[in-house]
Amino acid sequence: MNFTELKEKLKTTFTTIDFRDKDAANGLHLEFSRKDNKDYKFYICVEPHWNSVLIGARLESDVNGYFWYDSADRTTEDDKEWEKWVVDYVFDTITTLVNYKTRIIQRDGLMFTSFKCEYFDTVWKVVTKNRAVRWTIQVPKIKGSKKIYE
Repeated sequence: MNFTELKEKLKTTFTTIDFRDKDAANGLHLEFSRKDNKDYKFYICVEPHWNSVLIGARLESDVNGYFWYDSADRTTEDDKEWEKWVVDYVFDTITTLVNYKTRIIQRDGLMFTSFKCEYFDTVWKVVTKNRAVRWTIQVPKIKGSKKIYE
């Protein structure tokens, strides 16, 4: 499967989502959002040669700031096996993000800022979480130690 085929498969599978192409330079970079997410947009990036995949969110008020993401790097030399894993991962994650209400929680500690993406299926469940050292990256400024983005 090439990137054009993957993009078309995403668009035909998730017909209620408007995928917007971003500059990808031989890879795949799409943005999408749900109507009920007013603070952030999701994105998918697959690097050329399928070496890594990234699914995350960009904060509408700070598009260049560090925010929630999940990523994976190639773990096998078998191209077909890795490509299948990437496609399954992308479709499974997007299915969760578009079929359930989501939120992203930012927590600021003394040294680290963490982000956790959750979806609601009778209770809040974790998609994934990530964190970084606060003074090495540009993180959104929040009042207090916790903020929930919807």
